[in-house]
Amino acid sequence: MEDTERIATIEGHCRAARYPEALITAVASYLSGQGTLAEVQEAWQANTNNKNLYPLFVTFPHQDSPSLGILDQRLIDIFLTLDQMSALLQRLWWVGPFEQVRAYLFSKGVDEECLLDYALGAVKLYPYY
Repeated sequence: MEDTERIATIEGHCRAARYPEALITAVASYLSGQGTLAEVQEAWQANTNNKNLYPLFVTFPHQDSPSLGILDQRLIDIFLTLDQMSALLQRLWWVGPFEQVRAYLFSKGVDEECLLDYALGAVKLYPYY
């Protein structure tokens, strides 16, 4: 799937989840390289229902892929900036690629202890039946 198609899919999922249009626009702009993380964060903070950013729309390359693309990195940047890494990690357990995301987070200055905190947060988000 091409990046523009992935961004359009993400926009559709965000609309289905009833995210505010300003947030959807800011996310799509950042993902396409037109906007900034500050704009995403501002739109997020203006959202009164900003408890969790549901990452069900996040898709990454196959786990065997050696690296993440720029769109994948920008998705991670959004979750990191919005303090939603636990939600993203919860999704990664099902679809991967955890090792590539881990390496990217380390390159952004996230340390092992912080990553473990995110992972524990992801466990808390997991619904047990």
